Amino acid sequence: MLLHAFATALIIQVTDLGGVPPPILREAQAAAAIILADIGVTLEWASASEPPVPGTNVIHLTMMPKEGGALRSHGGAVMGAAIRTAMGTKVAWVYYERVLQEADRHVVPPARLLACAMAHEIGHLVQSSPAHDTNGLMRAVWTSADFRRASAGLLRFTPRGP
Repeated sequence: MLLHAFATALIIQVTDLGGVPPPILREAQAAAAIILADIGVTLEWASASEPPVPGTNVIHLTMMPKEGGALRSHGGAVMGAAIRTAMGTKVAWVYYERVLQEADRHVVPPARLLACAMAHEIGHLVQSSPAHDTNGLMRAVWTSADFRRASAGLLRFTPRGP
C-alpha cells in the first residue's frame, strides 16, 4: 500500500538492545528523518527512558540484535517488524545483525540501510492500514535495485496513485 503525504509529528523512543554504534545510530536517525519528511512526517528522537508528553504520537522503536522465532526462518531478508498493540501502542523492531548482513551482501553503508529499515517499520505505523507495496521503501522484499537505491540514499516511499 502506498502512503498519502500528510503532516504529522512523531516521537520515536529508541531502545538499543542490538549494540548499534552511536555514530551509526545517529546517522541512521538523521537519514530516516529525511525519508519520513518526504511524506510530511516529522520525527523527534527520544530515549525510551524519557516519559512521553501525554497526547503525543509515540512509536517505541527497539534495535534488536537479531530476529527471533518464525521471522528467523522467513525466506526474505527480514530486517524489522512493526505492530499496533490492542491498546493502540505503536511498536517497531529493527534487527541490527540482519541489517549488517544485508549491508555487507549488497555493499550498502550500514547507516543508510539501517535508516531505510527504520523508515520502513515507522511507515507501517503511520499507514491507516499497514501493508506492503509493490515498489519503493514499503516493498516487502527489496530487490538488488532497491539496495542500490538505499546505498545512494534514494530508496523512498512511493506516492499514492489516483
